[in-house]
Amino acid sequence: MAETAYSTKSEVKPILDIQVTETTYDAELDDCLKAAHAWVNKTLKKHGFSVPLSSPLDQTIVYAEAYKAASIFRRRRGPAAQIDALLEQAKDFLMVYIGAEKQGTLKRI
Repeated sequence: MAETAYSTKSEVKPILDIQVTETTYDAELDDCLKAAHAWVNKTLKKHGFSVPLSSPLDQTIVYAEAYKAASIFRRRRGPAAQIDALLEQAKDFLMVYIGAEKQGTLKRI
């Protein structure tokens, strides 16, 4: 059984300036989300976390996965100028989460 991604197409589309109601790219975005989910989990596992994470999720994980999915989509379709910025944003969100978890400062709702 496949794991459920931490983020959704409706969270990725605004990052890419795609209307949430636009469905043309949904299948491709699903593929990008799967790849982003694997990236997030591999990175977390490398830092000693048990994956997949359980709910409730910290929003930084949702953002990290969404921005990584957006960077994968842009890598496939362009414009290339956005790829590095999207990837760096994904990494930043993930490192904030990892740092907060390891310091015990992450607040659970």
